[in-house]
Amino acid sequence: DSIESDLNSVSKYLEGFPESPQKGQTISEILEVANKLYRNGISNNNPSEQVIAVNLVDVASNMIDSSDEFDLQKKTELREFFIDLIPLMNQKKEIASVDKIITSIQQELVVNESISTDNEKIYDKIEDLYGQAKIELNNNNYAKADELVTSAYLDNFEFLESDIGKSDHSLLEKMEVNMRDQIREMIQEKKSPQDIIVFIDGSILEDLKKSKQLLSDAEHGSESDKTKPSVNEPVTEQQKLGVRSDIDTIRDKLETMLSQYSDRDYSAAFTSARSAYLDSYEHIEVPLR
Repeated sequence: DSIESDLNSVSKYLEGFPESPQKGQTISEILEVANKLYRNGISNNNPSEQVIAVNLVDVASNMIDSSDEFDLQKKTELREFFIDLIPLMNQKKEIASVDKIITSIQQELVVNESISTDNEKIYDKIEDLYGQAKIELNNNNYAKADELVTSAYLDNFEFLESDIGKSDHSLLEKMEVNMRDQIREMIQEKKSPQDIIVFIDGSILEDLKKSKQLLSDAEHGSESDKTKPSVNEPVTEQQKLGVRSDIDTIRDKLETMLSQYSDRDYSAAFTSARSAYLDSYEHIEVPLR
């Protein structure tokens, strides 16, 4: 009876997705629902929602296989994601790991769609992750909050940086510092949840709203190219010195990562590699442009 009920629930969810000429969009929306169900199922210890989520992901995978919208190479790339995703969900792995793979699939699916649709989904994902982070902060779960805000920046905001920089480079730099450094420092120093939430709402989410409007205006041609600041400013000697220092730090962290990987400490190796990028390489991107 339970299995039949779960299957009926899957059918009910699928009825909410009318056939679309853009199958990638439909599949992306199915995955979005699956992601939310999985998150709720894990958070609330609800096995039924987890089962429905896995079934929806399986439906999405089958839709890709049977669609003529994707060529063989694209199907192969997407299939690799599902090969990683479905076992994670069956094993009830952490939400962030599942969310990251689903986000990657969605980004692959929207390659041929409009920029505005793509960006809209990324903004929604970032806002959702910060919403989850605020919940974790209120529960004094700083480690989980740090994981969520890191994902908001590293796995999502990165895809918006180029477009934001073309419209307002100063705003981009401010957002990078706030999302990459400030918020993580506050969490790692275990500032009061209320102070961190105020910073998220008053600084990060407000700037996200501003940047979203900028991209919308730029897409509709409401801004003149003359008003857009150039990102190709001369590199100063101080920046060059900073780059050299950061490169040394990156080298040290990557050597540590290789040692950890050789010792089969894959979790630590992943953390070191991520730190090399997030805490060091990010600081030299602008001077290198």
